[in-house]
Amino acid sequence: MLDWLPLSVLTTMMDVARQVVDAEMFRKLQKDVALVYLQRPLLRGLLETSIRLFGFDPSFILRWAPRAWDMVFRHCGRLEYEAASGENWLRLRGFPREALASGSFVLALAAAFEAPFILTRTTGRVEIVSSDNATGEATFVMRPDRFP
Repeated sequence: MLDWLPLSVLTTMMDVARQVVDAEMFRKLQKDVALVYLQRPLLRGLLETSIRLFGFDPSFILRWAPRAWDMVFRHCGRLEYEAASGENWLRLRGFPREALASGSFVLALAAAFEAPFILTRTTGRVEIVSSDNATGEATFVMRPDRFP
């Protein structure tokens, strides 16, 4: 049986991790956590379906992030995906504002959204475009590396 971890406990753990490791190690830790979750039964089927339908492309895997969000988080707003002008955007809306206050959760999400690069053996970065504690919103953009 799956027990839901209270968001306050999760954000406290992220805040502590961020205090004891440098920014690069924090980002790596959060990517590794995302990779572990993607291999668990809860999300593995979603990942496998994405790959079967759309291929081994990081942007197509990220397209399924809103479904994964709904499976993993409860009462934590919604995640939206949009592809525009060759970029992939994720927008977190209605997230509990107090959980955004320290900034750790948003940094962790940006790192977790980079897991598709590792899965597909490609490179790129997910950048935080904005984060607004007052509205509980954050916006991210996936930027795959382009090679000539």
